[in-house]
Amino acid sequence: MDFLTASRGFDKVTDLMQHGQSLDAIAQMDGMSTALSGYQAWIHSPTIGGLHVVANLPALAITFVITALVYMAFAIKRASNAMVYLKLGVIILVIIVGSRYVKASTGAPFAPNGV
Repeated sequence: MDFLTASRGFDKVTDLMQHGQSLDAIAQMDGMSTALSGYQAWIHSPTIGGLHVVANLPALAITFVITALVYMAFAIKRASNAMVYLKLGVIILVIIVGSRYVKASTGAPFAPNGV
C-alpha cells in the first residue's frame, strides 16, 4: 500500500463514517475494498512527527538494492566491463541457439508484395 492510496482511503472511509455509515456497512459496499484497506493501513501505520509512514517495503528494498548495484557497477570499471561482456555473450548465445530452429522451408515462397 502506498501513501497516497492509504490517505485517500482514510479520507473516503472517514467521510462515510461521519455520514452515519459503519465499517461493516462500508465493507459491504461495492468498490470500497481498496478504500477500506487504505483506511486500515492508515490507522495502523506508524507516525513520525505527525506524518504517517505508509510504504511498500519490498518495492523500496528492491529499488535500494538495484541502485546500490548500479552505483557499484559504475564505481568499479572492471565490473562494468564484465557486465557488458556478459550481455554480449548472452546475445550471441541466443543467436546461435535460435539459428538452429530456423527452417528455410517455412519461408518459401517469400513474396510480401506479391509475385
